Amino acid sequence: MKVSLFCRFFFFVLLSFAGFSFQRLWAQEDTLAKRLEEVMVAAPRETVEPAPTAITHAQTRIMPLVQASDALKFFSGILVKDYGGAGGLKTVAVHGFGSQHTGVMLDNLCLADFQTGQIDFGKYTLDNLSELSVQNNGLTDLFQPARAYACANLVNMQTLSPHFSHIQQVKANVGLQAGSFGAFKTKLLLQNKIYTSRKNPHQTLYTSLYADYQNSKGNYPFKVYYGENDDSTSNEKRQNADLQSINVDFNIYACFKDTSKLHAKFYYYYSQRGLPGAVIWYNPAGKERLWDEHVFAQGHYTKYFNKSWAYKAAAKYNRAFQRYLDPLYLNAEHELNHRYVQQEGYITQTARYQSPKHPFECSVAHDLVYQNMHANLIDFVPPERWTVYTDFAASYKIRWLKFSGNLLYTYVQEARPAIEEKRNRHKLSPALSLLLKPAAHLNLKLWLSYKNIFRLPTFNDLYYREIGNTNLKPEDTHQLHVGMEYGHKVASPSMTLKASANAFYNKVENKIVAIPGKNLFLWSMMNFGKVEIWGADLTFAGQYRITRQIILDMLATYTFSRAMDIADKQSKTYRHQVPYIPFHAASGFVLLQTPWIEYSYTLILSGKRYALPQNNNENLLAPYIDHGMAVGHTFRFKRCALGIKGEVLNLANKHYEVARNYPMPGRNYRVTINVEFD
Repeated sequence: MKVSLFCRFFFFVLLSFAGFSFQRLWAQEDTLAKRLEEVMVAAPRETVEPAPTAITHAQTRIMPLVQASDALKFFSGILVKDYGGAGGLKTVAVHGFGSQHTGVMLDNLCLADFQTGQIDFGKYTLDNLSELSVQNNGLTDLFQPARAYACANLVNMQTLSPHFSHIQQVKANVGLQAGSFGAFKTKLLLQNKIYTSRKNPHQTLYTSLYADYQNSKGNYPFKVYYGENDDSTSNEKRQNADLQSINVDFNIYACFKDTSKLHAKFYYYYSQRGLPGAVIWYNPAGKERLWDEHVFAQGHYTKYFNKSWAYKAAAKYNRAFQRYLDPLYLNAEHELNHRYVQQEGYITQTARYQSPKHPFECSVAHDLVYQNMHANLIDFVPPERWTVYTDFAASYKIRWLKFSGNLLYTYVQEARPAIEEKRNRHKLSPALSLLLKPAAHLNLKLWLSYKNIFRLPTFNDLYYREIGNTNLKPEDTHQLHVGMEYGHKVASPSMTLKASANAFYNKVENKIVAIPGKNLFLWSMMNFGKVEIWGADLTFAGQYRITRQIILDMLATYTFSRAMDIADKQSKTYRHQVPYIPFHAASGFVLLQTPWIEYSYTLILSGKRYALPQNNNENLLAPYIDHGMAVGHTFRFKRCALGIKGEVLNLANKHYEVARNYPMPGRNYRVTINVEFD
């Protein structure tokens, strides 16, 4: 399918929806001759399942955080692999799975990088997100695209949607941020109420525009340890870690007379950055450069017909360009200058039914995805991939017990038209869960869940120059979760406490691994490994309202993980811990909101882990603790509010590494000024 044709089709469908609905929205009626029509408000039923773990915009506004990757560090069971500095890659893995097994949704539609299978969370700012949540024990909301069921774990990011009072028409937020190592950021958030019906306040049309520019030199100092016993040190400065980026996010929100809703989004991201190299053998330098340009447009339409039936449809076009430059590469051209272009077309529709008389709910979702990639590599044959996801999900509640499950069918057709090569894959993936609330008066919830999914090899795994292997099988994963959640509320003083515990067992078969060939530049991709993962998460959250204006929020998490290679009993790495998965990890924060000051303290702790599959002292990475603190105050005037916040990160000035040979910044500072206009 040609891209131009798909673009025309996408915008034709979008404009058709918009034109039809706007005609109804703007239609004028005689208010004296007609009575007000009945308005149906749909809301989810009370259920026994645990809510997904989430961090809200109100919390991230106080904490010393900037990117989505910063907030994800405070979820139990999550490993954020940070390659250091503003320009370093930030990827996320959950419960020992690789980052390719973590699905990412932005406004209920999936993001995808089918070249590498990894999403860089450093691209997404927290300034325009209302909530960031993680789901790893099955989807509780059945009104989802089929593609959402195809992920081992799911990270959902929700854009900050407009909210207006009766007299408000426009809201604006302008911010400036400056920090250590040449960091500078400016942002603009503009929300506009275009229309609200006098007869029906739910009939509205809003727009939202967010834009930011970020610049950072990233030249932070760090200490390098040498010698067999780390008895020699050298003070260095990080090089080639600069970043410049532009981010634009435009949204249209429309609610129509017939209770239907439309959310359209246009997103643009551009960056150029240095890729800070590994610090090896007295050489902290790096010359590689990376350019990213990412643009997508999507439309999301939801219709509630009555209390039982609802329908959701969406379409998306996504284009990502990436250029990688290594000016010191030892080849005939004396450089690597690679350009990649990924394109994706995505259409989804979901129908949901809720029985009005019985606690029964079911849904059917059908997704169609088309992906292709082009590159300027020698002998690179552009691949295409068509994927069809069809999912049936259902749940039934019997008093204090709820059964739910889904069956996902995935069909994939891969082709390289230039050489007339095609290959097909298909698989059924079941998931089941049992949810229990033993006593109505006791806010205790228990659950047991099983999920099976498979991960397709990325285009790099299959087709990237010499290392590709077109015979790779998908990775097959099995997940088992057993958990409990307990919540308690006290009326006076106002206090809410919630504690949860979750034990998990995961197994990965046909794991895709890279095996060295003739030299370190020629590798072979093989289905070789099996990985067994088990462990437990503990989470404690609390809120204490000392007075109406003084609020204390707390969160503490702990994760124990044992991720073992069980592929070959004769191997030196048999039952060794998988690289970069810590045995113990913990995080937490304390937030204090008062009329005079807003204060936050954050803590991230990682236990020992290994940089390579063989668990010996040479591959051991030292544990680390990272503290952060932020203090702010908001000055309120008649029509605006001025907020000032100061942040200190890595309070103890600890020199540590998340990824081996990629040192993290020491103590650094940020100052943020925000002005909000109503």
